[in-house]
Amino acid sequence: MVSVVSTMSVKFWQKVTGNPESFSLESRIYHAFSFIAFLLLLFEIPFTLLIHLPVAALIASMLLVTQGYLYFLSRIKGRLKVAVILSFVIINAFTAVNYVYQAGVTGPCLLIFIISLFMIICITDKRYWPFCLTFNLLIVIVLIGWEYFQPSLIKSPYVTRRDMFLDNALAYIVLIILLYIGTTQILTNYNNQKRQLEEKALAFKQLNGEKDKLLSIISHDLRGPLASIQQYFSMMSEMKMGDEEKKSLEGHLLKTITNTQELVTNVLSWAKKQIGGHKVQLNQINLYNSIYKTAELFRSVAHRKGIRLDMDIDKRIVVTADIDMLQLVMRNLLNNAIKFSNADTVIELKAMAHNNLCMISVKDDGIGIDINKQRDIFSLDVKSTYGTGNEKGSGLGLVLCREFMQLQGGDISFTSVRGTGSVFYLTLPCEIVAPHPA
Repeated sequence: MVSVVSTMSVKFWQKVTGNPESFSLESRIYHAFSFIAFLLLLFEIPFTLLIHLPVAALIASMLLVTQGYLYFLSRIKGRLKVAVILSFVIINAFTAVNYVYQAGVTGPCLLIFIISLFMIICITDKRYWPFCLTFNLLIVIVLIGWEYFQPSLIKSPYVTRRDMFLDNALAYIVLIILLYIGTTQILTNYNNQKRQLEEKALAFKQLNGEKDKLLSIISHDLRGPLASIQQYFSMMSEMKMGDEEKKSLEGHLLKTITNTQELVTNVLSWAKKQIGGHKVQLNQINLYNSIYKTAELFRSVAHRKGIRLDMDIDKRIVVTADIDMLQLVMRNLLNNAIKFSNADTVIELKAMAHNNLCMISVKDDGIGIDINKQRDIFSLDVKSTYGTGNEKGSGLGLVLCREFMQLQGGDISFTSVRGTGSVFYLTLPCEIVAPHPA
């Protein structure tokens, strides 16, 4: 019940002051001041009549109408500066008149001058503060000086001593309420901005750490393949090699270039995402058609290593995904499955749909993932390991898989037992579409 009331209060207050995303802090504070002042004036009119202050009731009525219009001018018309300036001038003008008819320094008007100055300082740019302070001080000093030298011109409208106490008490309550609203709005905004800056600083720190790790990966993993390529061509130019030796070196070189190409592709994809270049384009795509060619490509790669790749995908499944991101994820998962599998084993690529959710699984009978590495498998904290054919990985592929699946509104998870194999699961929104009749 309390949470419901709290939610309703927040929504109501946002309607009054304005949504934080569409109004500035100054606008929201001014709207809050105006709304509370409007309510207080509604109360003050009958109150001042009750304590026999008809002039004060008239001025409060005029302020009520004026402040209502100025709230409309700022909230609806968006003319905040005009509304603020007019509020400051009108409040000071009416208060100066009220000062004469409401007991001068013994009345509540000096407190109202404080309210108007506080309001203008909360709302306006600080370059206007000296002028506002000077203007406010000048009016107050003139009024006090005038009363000091011409005390007979100041009217004391209080019929009883009780009326004077009640009038000053009401002015104090108004001052405290408006001070509280202004101060809490400022502090809330300050804390929100501080929290946002801290979150941005933390995100930047994490991004900077990932960048350093990535540069370390690139410098380490590119140096080896480039050195192998250089060594191969040096040997070709310096010595004669037999066909078998040459074929063996070329096979090693091809494997090195393939691994390097995988690294470069992942690095470029990661870099593109970090600078905001990856725009997710979600479409309804047939799952079988979108990954069939990728699976067939890796089927031949697996065959060269003596591994069988089986595929079982319902051709009716239509997923909501970004086809480029999905294919990159599938390439990384199939590449890893082949990399960490031994000859004479099977890799199973399956997909099934249930309750508008598609689950894609890539299962291998490979070496599995060490339990100590499983917690960090989707981060750059995990160290890359060599495959069963001495293939080198970068450790970046699964990081991309997780990020790209989340961008598509999906997820990735896995189970793995060391020495037995691993199963990676992808989930995406989907539907079953009947095939068109031939």
